[in-house]
Amino acid sequence: MGGNSTKTTKNAGNTKSSQNTKNMQNAKSKGAYNRKTTRKNLWISIALYVSLALNVTLIIVLAVGNKGTSDTNVPSSNYSDADTSGMDVFQYSKGIDENGFWEDIVAREYVDFLDYRSFSIPREAYEVTADEVQSEVFSLVGSYYPETKQITDRAVIDGDTVSIDYVGSVNGVEFSGGNSEGSGPEVVAGSTDYIDDFLTQIIGHMPGETINIEVTFPDVYESEPDLAGKDAVFVTTINHIVEYTTDADYDIGDGFVEEYMYADYGWRTVNEMESAIRDRLQSIAIDNFVRESMDNDVTLYSLPDFIAVYQEELIQFSEKELIYYYQNLAGSYGMDFETALLYFSDVSNSDELIAQNRINITQDIKRTLTIQAIAEEAGILVSDEDMGFYLSEYSTYEEQYGMPWLKQYVLGLIVLDFIIDNAIFS
Repeated sequence: MGGNSTKTTKNAGNTKSSQNTKNMQNAKSKGAYNRKTTRKNLWISIALYVSLALNVTLIIVLAVGNKGTSDTNVPSSNYSDADTSGMDVFQYSKGIDENGFWEDIVAREYVDFLDYRSFSIPREAYEVTADEVQSEVFSLVGSYYPETKQITDRAVIDGDTVSIDYVGSVNGVEFSGGNSEGSGPEVVAGSTDYIDDFLTQIIGHMPGETINIEVTFPDVYESEPDLAGKDAVFVTTINHIVEYTTDADYDIGDGFVEEYMYADYGWRTVNEMESAIRDRLQSIAIDNFVRESMDNDVTLYSLPDFIAVYQEELIQFSEKELIYYYQNLAGSYGMDFETALLYFSDVSNSDELIAQNRINITQDIKRTLTIQAIAEEAGILVSDEDMGFYLSEYSTYEEQYGMPWLKQYVLGLIVLDFIIDNAIFS
């Protein structure tokens, strides 16, 4: 209500998670649904993931204008100061040669790798249902629609979110802070966010109506003592009711697809869109099946000493980054640390986060050995063309990660494609 004179102090707390990592709407680039060009996104290692996550945090902080992080909700004394020492000194390329292989080892001696020559992928691993396709269609189409819509053809009911404007006066004289000045603040009908029963009185009125709302200020009104106990009139206009857009609001036809999606994806019809989405979901399912096979069906005989040391150093380093990341995320959204963990990562405390991180890195190291073993036998090397195709912006990361590490990352993408290209689909 344009100031503290009429509105009680309350937090909206309406933060919504966009779940960017689960939806397809952020893959807006022409050809983004091509099997191989999308596959690369599934294989970002924990180190690169954390780095990108920190960049996301910075963007969030800038976007919401929040300065600083939360210092009072740290989960354990080990991270009470969000210790970032050493975060910029880890040598990702240590022990990796110019081809992206671990130096001076034959990986085949350490792992029982997948037999890519007869690797079988069962149909049930990549079957996609019509409901799954439609779910992704709605997620993608939703990015082209506004999050909310303005309702003007019905009366306000209790609990509605409503845009209003008002001018307040006492004894016919306007007072400071009582004019919304056309900003259209959104309020909840029937709530007690505003003084007296102000927001109850808008119930039953139609958008477009202008009404007089009569209220009495509290006898004790610290923010504006001169208004305490006085009767006021707010000339209030009901602008519109605010409702969230739902799947039922989407008008999806060939015209919509061509107008909004051709430039981004090259689609002109609903059939083209649904076919591309089905192919992409199948590709993701196939990728996940191969990755899970590497994690679950490959035996790690042993781990070379220098890789074991590297693994432990990476775990310790990334733990600091993760804690720092979630502390910043919590501060940016005005959450405590545990709430941010649960909201954004489905873990409830730092111990669970660290345990999850350790599992991820251990699997990643095992996978690099499996990938190298296959590459050794198949004679696969990473070319400059491969680097550009699988990681077009790799120069951006070269200083931080080093070319050997980046080549190891791209080698994983090439080997994944190689396994799938040679697989038997049942």
